[in-house]
Amino acid sequence: ISENDIDVIGLARSDTKVCVEIFFIRKSKMVGREHYFLNELIDEDSSEIVSGFIKQYYLDRPILPNKIMIRDNIEEKEIIEQWLSKNAGRKVEIKTPQKGEKLRLVEMAENNAKITLENKEKDRNEILNELKTLLELDKLPRKIECYDISNLSGTNIVAGMCVLQDGTIKKNLSRR
Repeated sequence: ISENDIDVIGLARSDTKVCVEIFFIRKSKMVGREHYFLNELIDEDSSEIVSGFIKQYYLDRPILPNKIMIRDNIEEKEIIEQWLSKNAGRKVEIKTPQKGEKLRLVEMAENNAKITLENKEKDRNEILNELKTLLELDKLPRKIECYDISNLSGTNIVAGMCVLQDGTIKKNLSRR
């Protein structure tokens, strides 16, 4: 593992979603990126979201970076570093760069997260506008409930309901 094996984490928020973008830098080259939407954490503090993300994301990772770059300090930073270091078998640090190239990487990850979030919002609005047109509605459909009832030759009846609110599936409102 090179000294320059770094993961860079950026966060962006909208009114209804949180997006976390992670860049993978190996031997000083960016080799990939991923993003995750965290809808249920919209009321959480950004540092709590990043802290929770790090704990969850690196839980079962076989290979860990030397450094994880984030915007702001997180609670339990030392404990999380110890846990990551123990799992990696070497030192893993969580850094909050203040200037230079590493700060620019964090800003780039945040900007990518923001763009990813905006694109998701745009796609959702396009779908809702298309539904409004197809169904000849006066307003955008804010809440949609879909029902399905299945059976095997009249027995073993199962019913399900799926709820979309503002273009987002709400698993907590769905029922079986």
